[in-house]
Amino acid sequence: MHVTVVGAGIGGLTTALSLHARGIGVTVLEQARALQPIGAGLQLAPNACRVLDNLGLLDTVLTSAVAPDAILVRSHKRGRILHTTPLGSGVVERFGFPYLHIHRADLLGTLADALPEGMLRLNSRVDRIEDTGAGTRNILEDGSVIESDATIGADGIHSQVRECLFGPEAPTFSGYVCWRGVVPAERLSDWNLPRVCEAYYGPGRSVVSYYVADGDLYNFVGIVPAGDSWLSEDWAAEGDPADLRNDFADFHAPVQAVAAEIERPLKWAIYDRQPLYRWSVGRVTLLGDAAHAMLPYLAQGACQAIEDAAVVARCLANWPDDSETALGSYEAIRKPHTAKVQSAARKGETNFHLSDWREVWRRNHALRAAQTAGTISSPAGWLYDYDALTIPLSAS
Repeated sequence: MHVTVVGAGIGGLTTALSLHARGIGVTVLEQARALQPIGAGLQLAPNACRVLDNLGLLDTVLTSAVAPDAILVRSHKRGRILHTTPLGSGVVERFGFPYLHIHRADLLGTLADALPEGMLRLNSRVDRIEDTGAGTRNILEDGSVIESDATIGADGIHSQVRECLFGPEAPTFSGYVCWRGVVPAERLSDWNLPRVCEAYYGPGRSVVSYYVADGDLYNFVGIVPAGDSWLSEDWAAEGDPADLRNDFADFHAPVQAVAAEIERPLKWAIYDRQPLYRWSVGRVTLLGDAAHAMLPYLAQGACQAIEDAAVVARCLANWPDDSETALGSYEAIRKPHTAKVQSAARKGETNFHLSDWREVWRRNHALRAAQTAGTISSPAGWLYDYDALTIPLSAS
């Protein structure tokens, strides 16, 4: 069996490695001329680390990642701690794998370095896809053709594969934009920022920040209403540092200090999509953001793509002579779960950004009550316990 994976992001590369580990031939097509280390920090929960460990990559990931001690939910002005979710060794004991913070470039580099030579083809943009009844033909813009038994579109929220299957469809704008940036940790040493994930809930805006790059960099993610001034989805678009500082001028002093140190902040509009009715047509399917782009409030976008990769590889290995059945099984297994994650992330958008004082009081009271009761406020059970490596496979 040979599979074409379109897109060399986190989902696409993890899929390629997962297929290769099961003895399946792979060609990865990436439209860019080089893999770009754009973006900033991201979070890897135990459900994703489980898959990376199975691929033999977790030890490498740990060399550049940071294992935070806790998630602290704080009020935006005074920084009062509303809830603490312990992480560290307790997460490993409970779920078997760590909770990590990592720079996207470090994770992408680890995945790319693990690819066998010749598997990745850069500067290869897919123009259209044909299902021949026995396999797929990927016709590239330069006229060349890549034939395989199946094609997996892991090419992001603006997926060309998705458009080939279902036609053009605009994603849904959330009404918010995201500021991102990293700061050398040494420039923040006077603040003694703890080795935790800091989540500040404010009216209509929020901040999440944490260490990456083995603690050498401090990652900042700030979300604010977009207004009419910014609709760009370009991850490499830079915003004005003065605008960044102004957007968080009433936040707790450490937040302002971090924002003030970001010299070239990135800024992009936040989009997602409603769950698709279907992901697959014949021997072609979708994966990651191409299938289920989601809002960032559960920090599960990369994690869900990594889970997808493990399940689709298992399905194709289980039905090596029937890729259509394999992809149908993959979709039947994954689509209900990712739809649940998408829905929970949308609820997180509301919960992060409450402005009515009565709703804020109820939310904060619930967080404190959960802390007193010793319960975890995050959806850790159903998210982090999910095992993409053992979930039962069945023909759809």
